Amino acid sequence: MKLISFVTDWLVPFNLFFMTLTLGLGLSLDDFVRVFQRPLIVLTATVSQLVLLPALAIALAAALPAGDELLTGIIILSVCPGGYISNYFVFLARGNVALSVSLTSVSTVLSPFTVPAIVAIAVFVLNLEHTAPRLPAGQIVIQLMILVWLPLAAGLALVKRFGHRVQRWQTIFTRLSVLLMVATLLLASWAIWPEFLANVAKTGLFAIGFTLGAFLVGFVVSRPFPATDRNSVMIEFPARNVGIAVLVGVPIIPEGSFVSFLIVYFILESTILLSLALKMRARGSARTSAGRQL
Repeated sequence: MKLISFVTDWLVPFNLFFMTLTLGLGLSLDDFVRVFQRPLIVLTATVSQLVLLPALAIALAAALPAGDELLTGIIILSVCPGGYISNYFVFLARGNVALSVSLTSVSTVLSPFTVPAIVAIAVFVLNLEHTAPRLPAGQIVIQLMILVWLPLAAGLALVKRFGHRVQRWQTIFTRLSVLLMVATLLLASWAIWPEFLANVAKTGLFAIGFTLGAFLVGFVVSRPFPATDRNSVMIEFPARNVGIAVLVGVPIIPEGSFVSFLIVYFILESTILLSLALKMRARGSARTSAGRQL
């Protein structure tokens, strides 16, 4: 078995399962009740991601030179649910962490249906069938149900059964899940190093464009929301779930080109969002200090 196949077929699904379990450990049924208490914000942000982010991906491909395979890959990334790492960046930015968790949870729960459906529609409308001749929609739905719903339900069940004794482990699990994802991406980049170096400049442009563009879309969508909610939405939009992107994209796109794009995206997206979150935090602290002086 090739090393890259081991990474995409085994390590990535394991990481996705572990990260979703970690997300479940930080939730309770009250978190889902909270979604229905603020339905407009959650509905607006969720639907906007599903509609506007694929449109952003298509616009980037039209503005920058992209082959059909890269266009298909960007579309797949754009329709994936919010990444769990967004909750950490929202925490750093002193945004509404509860809203961030709600947005991530809702988009993750819906992903077994939204991801294959929107990808199939985009591939058909944009005449990209040659890049994805056999989109295994049924297989993707089943895989996502197993790797998303099962660990999420397991996390909720453990919290309900053991309460705070389990939730105390969430911080450790969170750090472990991030380290596992970083290690997996490093291993993947080593496995496809020549192709990674050959594509890094081209894929880097798309990664930066998508991250900043999605952040801007989140800024526009969240303008009517309170300040702390705006921070949560702006960070949620660019942070996509790379594990689900690999799971969906690798069967239909050559492994090396798509995985190299995701590696570059994850590195640049994390760097950009970290700097933006720290700027939001500093701005919020300045406003608080100014208010106290008044």
